[in-house]
Order: sequence, then C-alpha cells, then structure tokens
Amino acid sequence: MKRNLILAAIGAFVIIGAIGSVLSGNKTSSAPAAATSPKAAATTAPPATAAPSAATPPAETAGQQITDWVDNGGQTRLDAIGAALGSIGTDGEAGSFPAVAQDCSQLSAAIAGIQAAGPIPGPKAQRPLARALSLYGEAAAQCTAGAKTQDTPAIEQATAEMTQGEVYLGRTTRVIKSLNGS
Repeated sequence: MKRNLILAAIGAFVIIGAIGSVLSGNKTSSAPAAATSPKAAATTAPPATAAPSAATPPAETAGQQITDWVDNGGQTRLDAIGAALGSIGTDGEAGSFPAVAQDCSQLSAAIAGIQAAGPIPGPKAQRPLARALSLYGEAAAQCTAGAKTQDTPAIEQATAEMTQGEVYLGRTTRVIKSLNGS
C-alpha cells in the first residue's frame, strides 16, 4: 500500500515537463533567446558605430521575459524538480524507502534552488508557480520524514500536497501559454 502511495507522486513530473515544452516550443531558432533580445542586441552592437537614438528600445513582452527566464537557468531548475519527482516515483515503485527519502531531499534542494534564483517574470505566472513550489516543499518534507520511517500517513500527506502542486503548475502552464500566444 505504501508503495502505491508513493507512485502517485510521479504524476507531478508530467506537469514540470509540460511547462518546459511550452517555453522551449516557443522558440523559432536554435539561437539562445538572450542573443536575439533587444537588450542583448544593444550590448553586442559596437558603440562607436551605433547611431544615437532618442527613441527608447521597446520593452520585452511578458512572454519574452519568461522565455529569457527559462533560457537563463529557469528550465534547468524546473528540470531538477522534475528529475527529483521522477526519482521519487521510480524508487517508490521499487519499494526503496531509503532512496525515496534521498529523492525527497533532492526535491527540497531543487525547490530551494529555483526559489533562490528569483521569481519568474510577471505576477500572473509567479503566483501559481510560487504556490506550487510551496506545496512541493511541504510535500518534500513530509515525504522525507515518511520514507525514513515508512509512515503511511506522512506519505499520504506528501502525495496530497504533490497533487495540489500539480494543480498550481497546471495554472502556471496556462498563464505561460496565454502570454506566449501558444
């Protein structure tokens, strides 16, 4: 029974992958987004040949800002969360509670990493992402404790929190799609 509860946590991995594919799928070339952004173009143009302009370059759209966030480490951090969730499911299926406890600790570290890097641009995307990360953080703590002691109620609580985290990551994905026009 405990093994089946941990298996339910793997569904969260799918949502993390969906966010990555939404953001990665928005690119039209293989060049990094930072190289084509107005800010990057302004810093790579030689100052001696640049004509002075009274016009201010257009600000990046919310979709461009999110794509830049992803390209500058956001995707890597989301992938770390997805990898930890995937490991929880794999090790849970194998019935390896010590490995699951370690995986849950890795989930905590991945969440701390993405939170330390700063918010995703735009409050419409950040609010549900922050809530998802909070729920995943609570789940990781419950999961670590439950796996170490094989405590079924703690594992059930972790699974419920991961499921709620999926809901908020789904909301984040919808916001990102709307901002990117996908």
